[in-house]
Amino acid sequence: MSRKSSLLQIKDWSVEASGKQLVSIADAELYRGECVAVVGPNGSGKSSLLKSLCGLIPPEAVSIRGSVQVEGRSLLQLADAERSRLMSYCSEGIVSDFPFPVIDALALAAESGGILADQLIEEIRQALQDAGLVDFERRDLRGLSGGERQRLLLAMSWLQAPRISALDETLSQLDLHHLWSVGSAMKRRARQSDSAVLLVTHEWNFAAQWADRILVLHQGRLVADGHPREVIRESLLKSLYPGWSASVQQGERPQILYPRLD
Repeated sequence: MSRKSSLLQIKDWSVEASGKQLVSIADAELYRGECVAVVGPNGSGKSSLLKSLCGLIPPEAVSIRGSVQVEGRSLLQLADAERSRLMSYCSEGIVSDFPFPVIDALALAAESGGILADQLIEEIRQALQDAGLVDFERRDLRGLSGGERQRLLLAMSWLQAPRISALDETLSQLDLHHLWSVGSAMKRRARQSDSAVLLVTHEWNFAAQWADRILVLHQGRLVADGHPREVIRESLLKSLYPGWSASVQQGERPQILYPRLD
């Protein structure tokens, strides 16, 4: 992918809680039309990074320092509503304890995204198709599986049309077919709209095939940033997961070969 202009810039970003450093990133960028995977061990700061960028950590709970800009605008100086239009956050799932049809959830998302009335039906139809939710319009959220709820979250995010979609393990419950079909739709939409996707995942092999770049966090610090072929190395895996042995089949899109379980 040819590199486009910068969409998000992070400088000296630091998040601390109770004297513990959760995130410390000196410099990082996200480019227009780019899909970036964020990987690393449990507790390495991946979710804290996304939540802090999206303003979802209560300020009284943490100390946040540094600069983050989207299209030249400081996120820290924006009101919550304006900030969410630039950078939206999706978690692992959506929960509803009362009757709520899928179509109503999508209509609310489309309204917040400013979709015009004459485009509403087509935009919702396309989001349903890309999320693999055709014919789900009248389904009740309470009856959806975990994977179906995650795909609904993605469809809602597409209708809200943020400049950056921050997805915190939002693909974790997708089956193989939908992981790849939805992943393909995410890439197409990002490139068509010159937006970007920042996806936290533990699926390294999916990240290797899907991502334009991979960011690797360890103990809150950015330890690798680059194309999958540059980042996914046996030496890196050994440093992140001591005592665990896996081999890497190198190539343009490398693949981790997991050790056999006897």
